[in-house]
Amino acid sequence: MDILMDTHVLLWSLEWDPKLSKIAIEKIENVRNNLYISIASLWEISIKLRLNKLTLNIPLIQLQSHLKQKSIDILPIVFGDIIVNSGLENHHNDPFDRIIISQSINNQFPIITYDKNFKKYSVDIIW
Repeated sequence: MDILMDTHVLLWSLEWDPKLSKIAIEKIENVRNNLYISIASLWEISIKLRLNKLTLNIPLIQLQSHLKQKSIDILPIVFGDIIVNSGLENHHNDPFDRIIISQSINNQFPIITYDKNFKKYSVDIIW
């Protein structure tokens, strides 16, 4: 199964934060699943690090190798994602969430997320 991870899920999975649900952990640990993180999530992480709104237990420069070790692929933003994004209802204004939702719809990937705003869109949520 192809699965897109929301930004906070990636961050929580770096330290196996107890906030992760059992189902989320099962999906992340299942080697038969293909895990993806949006390039938008990595952009969001870099911005929050620069603004001191986030700390990581590894240097940002090592995050890419960490993702490779965990078999998490980086999902680029493609034009189709932008087209989907332009048609999304305006349930909330977080641009990072909106592109992740758009990528989920465009690629037909469910999203592992705790964010209740995602339920307002036509996406499959894993939690």
